[in-house]
Amino acid sequence: FPARRSSGLVARHQSAALAGLFAALAQDSELAAAIRVLVYDNSPVAHAFIAPYGVQARYVHDAGNGGLQAAYDRALKDAQRNGAPWLLLLDDDTQVTREFVHMQLQMPRELAARLDVAAVVPRLRSAGVVRSPHGPLGWGQSPLALDRDGPAPVGSTAFNSGALLRRSAVEAVGGFPKNYPLDYLDHAMFARFARAGFRLWVLPITLDHPMTWEDPRNAMGYERFARVLSAEQRFH
Repeated sequence: FPARRSSGLVARHQSAALAGLFAALAQDSELAAAIRVLVYDNSPVAHAFIAPYGVQARYVHDAGNGGLQAAYDRALKDAQRNGAPWLLLLDDDTQVTREFVHMQLQMPRELAARLDVAAVVPRLRSAGVVRSPHGPLGWGQSPLALDRDGPAPVGSTAFNSGALLRRSAVEAVGGFPKNYPLDYLDHAMFARFARAGFRLWVLPITLDHPMTWEDPRNAMGYERFARVLSAEQRFH
């Protein structure tokens, strides 16, 4: 059950993640029939949305801008109602590739017996540098070695976009933390997994994903930057 958040227009050419996801599904009708897409739009005004032929997609508009937490919570409820065992989280500016989509959607079969794995994550690269996933907090959150695929050490964490989450693991830790609507939601969620003994699995694939915090002066307003600092302080 891929779930994604749109922070702007829903036009496919303006959302890298949605364009990449739909392009992958358009080339594989069996794949498209096996999943459902939730497009969650936090824009002030709703936008017209038409899914490509053969793709099961639903559009939800949230003028209150509940952030990532509201989008993920809606996806979780939909997955519970539909009996979907996995959630794929995508931010709108992640460069989704066909290889990534196919690899992620075959992982449930490969990890059927690995119930200790709560999440399957790609590497995320920004400005030419891999920023996620990274080791436990005690390691100074250094990125994991680039040649390290498969099970990561317990306590490792990752950024949310591209993560495939096992629904039963999300439910086991109480769902998505409500006190982190946007910033540090991924850190808080992976911390819950670690405390419960779950681990993440790293894919041998890298996606480009711009990080706003790398250039806060130009990519963030003062209000957003203050929220980031507040979430960071609350988390630690």
